[in-house]
Amino acid sequence: MSTSACFAAGLGGFSFVDLDTPMFMAENPFDGGFAQHGAFLRLDHITAGHGVVSKRR
Repeated sequence: MSTSACFAAGLGGFSFVDLDTPMFMAENPFDGGFAQHGAFLRLDHITAGHGVVSKRR
């Protein structure tokens, strides 16, 4: 979802995107990526790529 959020933010022109798939996961096997604040996703802390790394390093 972080990649999708970065793509949508980079293109612009969207007033709404449906990126709720991670909310259905029992566990999140990743660190980094978007930060969720209520109904909003923040991406401004990502400095390169999608910012996601595996927790299983």
